Amino acid sequence: MGVMLGGLSPSSLKPLAAVICCLWAAVTIGPPAQAAQYLAKAATTGDWGQASTWTNNAVPDADADVEITNAGSVVILSSPAASLNSLNVSATLMFTNWTSAMTSMNVTVLSGGLITLPAAFTNYMTSNRVWIICSNLFVASGGQINVDGMGWAGADGYYTNGNGPGGGYGYGGQNYCAGGGYGGRGGWAYYVGMGHMGYFRQGGGPYGVANDPVEPGSGGGGTPLTLLGGSPGDQGGHGGGAILIQASGTVTVNGTLTASGTGGQGTYAGGGSGG
Repeated sequence: MGVMLGGLSPSSLKPLAAVICCLWAAVTIGPPAQAAQYLAKAATTGDWGQASTWTNNAVPDADADVEITNAGSVVILSSPAASLNSLNVSATLMFTNWTSAMTSMNVTVLSGGLITLPAAFTNYMTSNRVWIICSNLFVASGGQINVDGMGWAGADGYYTNGNGPGGGYGYGGQNYCAGGGYGGRGGWAYYVGMGHMGYFRQGGGPYGVANDPVEPGSGGGGTPLTLLGGSPGDQGGHGGGAILIQASGTVTVNGTLTASGTGGQGTYAGGGSGG
């Protein structure tokens, strides 16, 4: 004998249950929410964390899609940003400070786009690096992550050595100055001295790990403001900056990724080491 529930048999309840489930699914399952869109203002230099940098006058929040694509846009990342869904760059994104990380599911540097650092720094300044944490990074042809000469600064021409742990030696007189070191020792210097025969002196010392370069390059040595017969005030070349990319997926570079040191200025200055 069948069981009756409020005048309804179990067999008659099955279609009703199916209708209720469909209605619940229609109410609770809809299209996924779209990520918020943020666009940097054209012809504007501003900090990532300032609302005035963005066209909608708000700082990008978590899971947003961010575009730095307007002509003349320069966005400065001076502290870690919220984790994004995507980041597209065809203008300029500049990292400052050592701990300013950019975290995004996908990062794309389009043609004409530049990710970079400020100018080289001294022993008495805060160091900088490009730090990207992502699933996928794509650098298109014509796009750049370029930190050439944006590491430790070269000597400024006052009998000083280059900046950084591997800074090259600087000398007075008609003497060639040493290059900055990093994964290996920097280029040697040729020193004449007062009334002595010339001799060579080692370049800046090595530091860090040669097969895991995570630090900036060091600056080259320079000469003083006045030389006996040489170029005045030769300044050492700057070390290359640091780039750290932590990608869990694919990194594709069809454009440029570079962290080279720069050559010394004038006749006698030493060059900086690569980052």
